Amino acid sequence: MRAWAAAHPLDAIISADGDADRPLVTDATGEVIAGDILDTLTAIALEADTVVTPVSSNTMVEATGAFTRIIRTRIGSPYAIAAMEQALTAPCKPVGFEANGGFLLGFDATRNGQTLSRLMTRDAVLPIVSVLTTAAR
Repeated sequence: MRAWAAAHPLDAIISADGDADRPLVTDATGEVIAGDILDTLTAIALEADTVVTPVSSNTMVEATGAFTRIIRTRIGSPYAIAAMEQALTAPCKPVGFEANGGFLLGFDATRNGQTLSRLMTRDAVLPIVSVLTTAAR
């Protein structure tokens, strides 16, 4: 990917795994941006207030100071989904993700009058679009 970025005028390289639940994004130099970094940036862009992520995700989510509540779980999306459902017993805007970048949207996110309905299954497209849109702005 570094060779592609060096050979072509690219802003980013994007891809996903076969079932589109894990994103891959590079910067303009072909350097891969870790999934949990993409997802933290996506959570900020969506104005989430609660993040559910396993203990294997990096500590950027805490370091941002952007979230009211951070819940650490065991590794595996079923644990994240269960913790997000538990968090929803109180008013909040939860998201979940794993270190590999699979993103879970636990609330209906609205921006510019448009609503993206919650999706409690891992998604690679939202982090890709969110990060590229934020970068373009």
